[in-house]
Amino acid sequence: MGNSDFIGLNRTLGEMLTRAMDIAKPLSEIGMMMVGDFKQNIEEGGRPSKWQESIRVKLNGGQTLRNTGAFYNSITYETGSGSVAAGPGSAMQKFARILAEGGTIKAKNKPFLTFYIRGIGWIRKKEVTIPGRDYTYSPPESVENYGQVLQNYVMGAA
Repeated sequence: MGNSDFIGLNRTLGEMLTRAMDIAKPLSEIGMMMVGDFKQNIEEGGRPSKWQESIRVKLNGGQTLRNTGAFYNSITYETGSGSVAAGPGSAMQKFARILAEGGTIKAKNKPFLTFYIRGIGWIRKKEVTIPGRDYTYSPPESVENYGQVLQNYVMGAA
């Protein structure tokens, strides 16, 4: 290996290291892909298997987790120091976990939970159990693509 080969190798490694130190661009791309996956989960009513439909959907049609569109439209991403996270915006954060994992909401500081379902009217319950609907699922091929985006950037292919 000649001297010019070492210089070329050092330059290439140096360029890769420089790109690896500033990965904001590929993280933003991965964030957009994650948002797309999460929204697709909602559009399809669950992946890899379908979710239990909400009472509202059973009675009135539409899509589960997409009543007014506020939750769906709030899904976004943020990049940080070497990381990316996707999910609903701050206004929807208080609902995010129970919608994904499921759980029971109990009336606190009042005798009943009160909510309205078109076709039924006002409902009063002491507690409501919500089944988990993991809108944060990313299929294996998407996770592979996330890694490929990062690899292409660091290697200089992007």
